[in-house]
Amino acid sequence: MGCKALLINHLLISANFHFLLFWFLQLLKCFTRLRIKFNLLFHVGHLYYYQTTFSAQSSNL
Repeated sequence: MGCKALLINHLLISANFHFLLFWFLQLLKCFTRLRIKFNLLFHVGHLYYYQTTFSAQSSNL
């Protein structure tokens, strides 16, 4: 294999690696955003549940 072929091979491998790394980081960013949204909805749901439960218990007193 000549020098030129080795260089082209190296560039292709490097480009593939960078593409996969970019794809992985985008996926990680998307997953993190979804996790933040889920946690926010989860906590808001808990707050709503406790607020309605507490107000229902208070009105029964």
